[in-house]
Amino acid sequence: MPKKIRKIWDFTNEAGHCFVFAEIGAKGKSYTSTLGMCDDPEVRTFVRLWREGFVKTDQDIDSYLRKPIEGLPGPEGEQAAPRPIDIERELELARNVFGKLRPEYKRALRAVLYHPTEETWEEAHSIIVGADGWMTLWQAVIAVDPTFPKVGPRTDARGRVVERWRRIPSQNLLMAALQYATH
Repeated sequence: MPKKIRKIWDFTNEAGHCFVFAEIGAKGKSYTSTLGMCDDPEVRTFVRLWREGFVKTDQDIDSYLRKPIEGLPGPEGEQAAPRPIDIERELELARNVFGKLRPEYKRALRAVLYHPTEETWEEAHSIIVGADGWMTLWQAVIAVDPTFPKVGPRTDARGRVVERWRRIPSQNLLMAALQYATH
């Protein structure tokens, strides 16, 4: 049974990134779902349609915002099959050696998933997300794309960065890696 979208709001985190969230619920129970980044035109259109009464349920979120991930290299070089991804579900499935991820780890992962930059990647690459409790996000990216760099930034003896990340993973690659790690 579809659940009603009760409210939608924006939230800006400490790093200045703005996310759009929705409260979804039925019969007194509710949960929060991340819809995307504030500057994403599809998310803005979805919010406008919701305010105008054209979208009402969590199924509308799936039909308007969930996009398939296509053409990514999969493990062992095969192509990853197109599939939708529910980021909040994947974050709930993510584990480290202590169990479910703490909220600050989920925030860092959301930041890099919705806005992959060197800064957000630096904050999130070493977070353990694997269902096995040991696989980091970086290891998952390498498993999905074996061509991804296996060496990170280098520093000198004084701790100054002398070589930056050679590559930052794309949003699609990050989402495929998260899904790979959590299943």
